[in-house]
Amino acid sequence: MENPEWWLTDYTLEDVDWEPVEKWGGTVYGLGTVKEDGSFVAVFITGEQVQIQIGACEERAIACLNAFLIDSMITEPGPDALIWGRVHLCTNPNSGRTYVFLNRGDEEHVLIGRGSYAGMMIEAARLFLEDIEEGRVCDNEGELESAESAERKVGGALRGLWADRLISEGQTTESVVSVARVAKTLKLSRACFDKVLEGSAWI
Repeated sequence: MENPEWWLTDYTLEDVDWEPVEKWGGTVYGLGTVKEDGSFVAVFITGEQVQIQIGACEERAIACLNAFLIDSMITEPGPDALIWGRVHLCTNPNSGRTYVFLNRGDEEHVLIGRGSYAGMMIEAARLFLEDIEEGRVCDNEGELESAESAERKVGGALRGLWADRLISEGQTTESVVSVARVAKTLKLSRACFDKVLEGSAWI
């Protein structure tokens, strides 16, 4: 993966101070700096193979790590991956973190966020419904998906979260989101959201 804002170096692990950030499949992903001059780097270790990419700045080193991580998520999405058009949601069985990213094709991907499964599911739903509303292409055949089809998918996912008690009326935690937050994120009235959860809408 070539990019003018980061590039492959000949550095070894002995040349950098770094910390692991994530492990996906057989690859460890890390961030750090070059001991000699403090340049920011992204580190990738697969078995005995070590690759160290230097970024034009810290932000670019992080972007490099995210780009390679997303590439691995596309190649090895995992058993619980969810794909709604160009919106991908993947949970790492190693760390338990859930990621949401946009797959724009031609290796142009954008990481939206990482966090709890329920929180990232809601974010994925928001992005997917916005894509539908704005008429973006939403499947591999280049066809536009209908709003009804999108709502059925999102409705099923929301009811699954509700059944698993990952959406709550009461106190929320890092892994549990509130009914109010979901309704606000998806721009739904409380009455409409109640119908979705009870199965009389978006089915």
